[in-house]
Amino acid sequence: MKINELSKLTAINTETIRMYRNLGFLHPEKLENGYYDYSMQDYASIIHLKKLRAFDFSLQDIHESEHLDSLEEYLSRFKKVEIELHKEIESIQKKIDFIHFEMEHVLSTISTYDANVSLNQSVDTKIDIYPPFKKNQLVDPTTYSNYFLYTTTPIFISKDILNGDIKDEIIETNVGIGTYLSIYQKMHVEIPDNAITIPNGLCITQIVYMKDLTHINILDIAPMINYAKKLNKKFISDTTGYLVGVTYEDKDPVYIMRIRACIETNDVVSSTRIR
Repeated sequence: MKINELSKLTAINTETIRMYRNLGFLHPEKLENGYYDYSMQDYASIIHLKKLRAFDFSLQDIHESEHLDSLEEYLSRFKKVEIELHKEIESIQKKIDFIHFEMEHVLSTISTYDANVSLNQSVDTKIDIYPPFKKNQLVDPTTYSNYFLYTTTPIFISKDILNGDIKDEIIETNVGIGTYLSIYQKMHVEIPDNAITIPNGLCITQIVYMKDLTHINILDIAPMINYAKKLNKKFISDTTGYLVGVTYEDKDPVYIMRIRACIETNDVVSSTRIR
């Protein structure tokens, strides 16, 4: 049969069939006119190959499986692919867990939007790092493939500012990278010496819209400062943060930040904490 006929029978395009032929998976007869005549043996080969590809066998795996000495060795190839598929399932499940974790963050952010400030229980002790970073301070993302799933974007405002007076004054902030204590424990890595720790506990949370992540007016964080005064509480930590998203105003990015700072520690462990 001609290559177009084989393509229709197998639902594989002609370019791929030619590639399989050039790789030695198909053995059609070459006619005097230069065309190839594909047989039902080629059809059987390509259907078998298509099945193995659907199992996520690589072409190298398939090539090697065709040159094995025993069916036991052939079976070992399937076991190898099965192990890789289980790893993929585990990786996908991690992503699903983090999507749920992220959704919880967004959900708690929604509850803060109306009043722009709220009292919340944190999910875990937060560990934030700010530049300039020391050598080998950050976790190597090549070692932990899902590393950036673990991270949030913190904004640093000192507790001295939070416990001070409300005034029309622009102060410097700092933006870094943060994650949770349980993540450090999960990845078996040491917490950097100069990391800033925001303890687990009750926190005052506020939404701020920032065009410049390096500066903020104290008036913009007045709601959380006033909330602490209303509760007759002092902030016992600096702020941390979570970048909810980015929107645009006249083509300029506006960063929607949820910042929080602790006013009371506790040992409550949230059910949404990544373990």
